[in-house]
Amino acid sequence: MAVSNLPTRKEIHQPILDLLSDGKERRWRDIVEKLADHFSLTDKEL
Repeated sequence: MAVSNLPTRKEIHQPILDLLSDGKERRWRDIVEKLADHFSLTDKEL
């Protein structure tokens, strides 16, 4: 069953760019964690 309140690619694009704009390297799991916080995603949605 799909979760309908997940952010779209378009919605995720700017927060990712904002996060990466400082040029620091990050692990993918850290990026996902920040995005999950930003969009208030639950464990199930992740």
